Amino acid sequence: MRKRANNYFWRTYDKQEIDWVEERSGRLYGYEFKWHEKKQKVPSQWKKMYPKASYQVIRQGNYWEWLTTDSETKLVWSLFGQRLFE
Repeated sequence: MRKRANNYFWRTYDKQEIDWVEERSGRLYGYEFKWHEKKQKVPSQWKKMYPKASYQVIRQGNYWEWLTTDSETKLVWSLFGQRLFE
């Protein structure tokens, strides 16, 4: 069964950002989309403001797993965002 989620992007005035934020079941899930395998740090303000939120980097090697998890909104994202990894 798919779960509904509210979707956002997150950015601070000092340009820290997260590409895709899902709010579902009262929790926040932050996702950053990167093509290269370079190490990516969690934005410090994200950790400070939302210490219980999760953060994951989505890359070529894990995007399909991310898309096929239980969120209905990811299915919608897959219709237009998949070409980012082609």
